[in-house]
Amino acid sequence: MYFLRSFYGVDLLTLVLFLISSIFNIFDSKIFSFLGYLLFLYGLLRTFSRNKYRRRNELNKFIYYINKPLAKFNLAIPNNLPPFDYESLDYYIKILKNKIYQKKHYKIVKCPNCSQKLRLPRKKGNIIVTCKRCLHKFDLRT
Repeated sequence: MYFLRSFYGVDLLTLVLFLISSIFNIFDSKIFSFLGYLLFLYGLLRTFSRNKYRRRNELNKFIYYINKPLAKFNLAIPNNLPPFDYESLDYYIKILKNKIYQKKHYKIVKCPNCSQKLRLPRKKGNIIVTCKRCLHKFDLRT
């Protein structure tokens, strides 16, 4: 994934462009489909662009114009959102694998007494669970 280092990557504006293009492509109208394809191609151009300075200025303008109507509701998008980093993709994949492993091998339940989350092993049948926080015992099937 080192070859992706020189590209700008995916940011908020690119995600919005992809979302709008997919909405436009749902309609049967040729005009909307054409606009959808143009927006999608522009999003791809932004993603694989090497001119990071220009892409960052486009993102700042987009955030500036979006924050104007959001200010009426006391909301704002921060200006320092980084583009998606391809180098950290391995980290996100490890997190996803760990979540899948945890979901497969453990069951997360709440204590009925204090609502403490407890992690229990799966496929052990009926067990007596003791909460570590309040020492409340209850039966549970895993």
